[in-house]
Amino acid sequence: QPRAESNIPGAVIVVVNATDVLYEQAFDYQSILPQVSMNVDKSIFAVASI
Repeated sequence: QPRAESNIPGAVIVVVNATDVLYEQAFDYQSILPQVSMNVDKSIFAVASI
């Protein structure tokens, strides 16, 4: 399901192995009002949302 249809303002994807970060990408926004862009290094998530 596309993210826009699921009512989620944004997401961060991180793929790791035992020693390295293989891929990291932030998409869209961490909040809509005010509009704050998602940031791989600075966005904070509640444990329940992971």
